Amino acid sequence: MKPAAPIPDAALERALRESRLHEDAPEHVVQRAIGVWQPKAAASAAISIAPDSLQRILGLLSFDSGGGSSLALGLRSAETSRQMLFACGEHDLDLRLTAQAEGWQLRGQVLGPGSARGRAELADPRGHAPARHAELSELSEFEFDSVSAGSWRLQVQLDGGLLIELPAIDVGSRG
Repeated sequence: MKPAAPIPDAALERALRESRLHEDAPEHVVQRAIGVWQPKAAASAAISIAPDSLQRILGLLSFDSGGGSSLALGLRSAETSRQMLFACGEHDLDLRLTAQAEGWQLRGQVLGPGSARGRAELADPRGHAPARHAELSELSEFEFDSVSAGSWRLQVQLDGGLLIELPAIDVGSRG
């Protein structure tokens, strides 16, 4: 393999000046990235949380790509995907709904300080379908496939005693 050709000083200076115009990543994103590459601790036994140490937070919808009128969305109104962002205290919850051949796919990620581990629960508030569970990945992501259209309740239980509850999510609806 040949060594890389040296970069002319003028080109290097220009690249360094241009790089100053870019924003730094938010601190919680930098810390999450560092945490992903840290050596993993040995797996411990299941964490038991005392009921009185559970902290419940209701997520507040701060963005919904399906919330605009069809005139405002123009051609995008025909898309079969939707993104929602919920503010949940020091965390945010990013949800993506995508149409599948049968039903919908609901993917999410917990964003915020530290590495969020735990599990998500998707339930039909009317009790017509059993609750479904998904473990959070090392990037605090979860996924549910073949979700039928309708109203669903989503909760995310994080290790350490934080329970994030979202208002009812209308799956298969544009807003």
